[in-house]
Parts: sequence; C-alpha cells; structure tokens
Amino acid sequence: MLPGQVPPPNAGVFQRSGSSAAARANDAAYNIGMLRARYGTEIRLDGSTGFGIAGTGPGSINIKNILITGPNYYFAGQAGFGAIGNMSLNGCSAWGLSDVGFAAYGTSQMSAINCHSYACGTRGFIATASAALQLTGGSAGGNTSHGVEASHGARINSDAPDQASISLGFQSAYNGGCGCSAQSGFIFIRHGTIVSNGSTDMFAWNMGTVAQYQGSVGTVSPYWGNEGNLNSIAINYG
Repeated sequence: MLPGQVPPPNAGVFQRSGSSAAARANDAAYNIGMLRARYGTEIRLDGSTGFGIAGTGPGSINIKNILITGPNYYFAGQAGFGAIGNMSLNGCSAWGLSDVGFAAYGTSQMSAINCHSYACGTRGFIATASAALQLTGGSAGGNTSHGVEASHGARINSDAPDQASISLGFQSAYNGGCGCSAQSGFIFIRHGTIVSNGSTDMFAWNMGTVAQYQGSVGTVSPYWGNEGNLNSIAINYG
C-alpha cells in the first residue's frame, strides 16, 4: 500500500449512487481515483483476454494488497484474479475488468478476505464448474450484471470477519443486474447486505439455491421457502 494507506476496510468507502448505467459510470470514475490513492501496486490489463494473476496449483498462492484494473469496457474472457488451482487473497481489489473481477474455476478453492470488485464488464465474483469461493467481508458494486454468481455445481459462502456483525459482512449492492445469482449452484450469505441492485437482489434459477442468515436482503426470487424458477429455492434462516 502507499505510505499510511490501507485497503478499503468495507464497502462504505466506495461511491455507490445507483444501479443505472449512468450512475455506475459516474461511480466508477470516483472509485478508481479512491483505489489508486490507496494501493501502491497496480496491475493494468489492456484489451486482451486472460488473467491479471492466476493461481494454477497444486499448492495455494497467497496474494495481498494488490489492485488489478482493466480497460473499463466489455469483452469476454478477462478476469483480474483467477483460481484454477487454489488461491488465497487478502485486501485485494479489482476495477474495470472487461469481464470478471475474481473468478474460481473447476475444482479450485478461492478465499477472498476483504476483497472488492467494482465496475467490471459482467460480474464481480464468480465460482463455476464445482469451484468453491469463500468471501470474508469485502464487496461487489457497480458491475454491469451480477455482483456474485455461482453456476454449474459451484458454491459461494460469505461471512463477516467476526462471524457476527452485519456492518463487517460482505455487501453486493448497486450492480446492474442481480446482487447474487445462483444457476445450478449454491450461494449462502451470512451477516451480509444484498440490496439496491438493478433487478433481483438474490436470484436462484435452473436448480439453483440462494440462502441468507442474519443479513439484510432486498428482493428475492423465488420467494423465501417456495420452489420456482426451474426447480430452484431461496432459504431464509432468519
């Protein structure tokens, strides 16, 4: 980090004024300035596919206090942090990646502690094809489609660092699409805040499951405890 600076401690330091395209563009301009005023190490990706940093295994790569930025326009196949093997991240941020900020693939496991993903071309955080992603604190906002997505047998869990405080929990808000989307996957948000997204805040479809415990969630589909959206369910543990 730059002298005297720390990674964003929570979502509150990011500007998040709305989920519309205009609001997200305005917020993106402010947030990149805020991030560059904190991070001493930035990896800048141009208009090409691939990862900024990839963990390919079989061990676990540990990354701390890195900012990865992209060109801030959409094309498929670019991610800031990508786990194909195992990856542990702490205090990292992604901004403006053309596709995804943080991505876990296959049988990989990614741990993201106090990590943030903003203004990406599609999604902030994804886990797909049986991968596992653990979010401890951190946030996703201003991404074009979903803040968090689990698909094809993958699972995503989140919690606050103290496993108790909603103010420290993961936040997915003001994304253009869903806050959390599970398609044939599983998402469990504990002590989190999933609100003010462009469509549905928590959305399960095509045999997906979303669940929350002691958090703040806006809209949900299907409604809590009801099956719908192609054999999917949303669970409210209270």
